[in-house]
Amino acid sequence: MKRFNLMPKEAPYSSEASAPNYRAKSHDMELLIIALPVIFSIAVVYFLHTQSSSEMDKAVVNPAQIEKLNVLKQEYQILVAGSGDKADVGKLIEERNRLKNNLDALRSLNLVKSVPLDLLIAIGKNISDKLALTAIEKKEGTVSLEGIARDNKSLADFMDLLVAQNVFRNVSVKSTEYSDQFGPYKQKFTIVGIL
Repeated sequence: MKRFNLMPKEAPYSSEASAPNYRAKSHDMELLIIALPVIFSIAVVYFLHTQSSSEMDKAVVNPAQIEKLNVLKQEYQILVAGSGDKADVGKLIEERNRLKNNLDALRSLNLVKSVPLDLLIAIGKNISDKLALTAIEKKEGTVSLEGIARDNKSLADFMDLLVAQNVFRNVSVKSTEYSDQFGPYKQKFTIVGIL
């Protein structure tokens, strides 16, 4: 049986031994010099392509979006023309956005079709940033409102506004519950208004 030594023999240190290592390093350097411009040019082409594709995405706009943008621009121009004071314009824009958000929130609720739109608008005008509705239900002459409020005072103010603005003849609290799951809104409530 023959035995083979598979371990490489150590060569004594000489200047010839370091020459192949130097050649390998210079070969690596040549590859690096060639690869860097290629990588850089690929990155530039990719960047330019993504920029042009995002510009094309901006160019493809829904006609409804263009119409909505034009309407908003016209409303803004009317607000600016009607008021010379910039503070008044800012307040008007803020009020319009608040009302729009309240109405959008009401439209997004899961509503029973029997709730009249004028009633929803009247309720929506009285919602402040300290209160949010989660459900509305109408049964015969009563309307049940469920939601969350920051505190009891916010809920009481909302109920007083509903009665004062003749939205309901009478408003009563059906249930309230303290909860931490809604962030700053600590009171989960159900109120009932009589039409």
